[in-house]
Amino acid sequence: MPIVQVTTSLNKGLIPTDFAKKFSAFLAETLDKPIEKITLVITCDALVCNAGDESPFMLISIISIARFNEKDNPGYTDKITTFVKEETKLPGNKVQIVYTDLQPHMAGKGK
Repeated sequence: MPIVQVTTSLNKGLIPTDFAKKFSAFLAETLDKPIEKITLVITCDALVCNAGDESPFMLISIISIARFNEKDNPGYTDKITTFVKEETKLPGNKVQIVYTDLQPHMAGKGK
């Protein structure tokens, strides 16, 4: 944990080749979680319509145990949005983040 799902209308060719590794390391540091616990899935070329507009967009969903709250989430949003803007050149208003906080018993991993 955390599980991070990125869905974007950007073509895979517009995503830097090292984006997944850099974003995973960035999230580990930002969320104060070991990188070994982070799973990142990126889906490109999605048909996305945000506010009636199909221009380039990225939706990031982050699920984690005991991490998200009203006080800390705005800081995470600022940092994550800045990272994504620098890496992909998407405007900040075209990046949306959804945080889901889980209890430990709500996730599992096979052995």
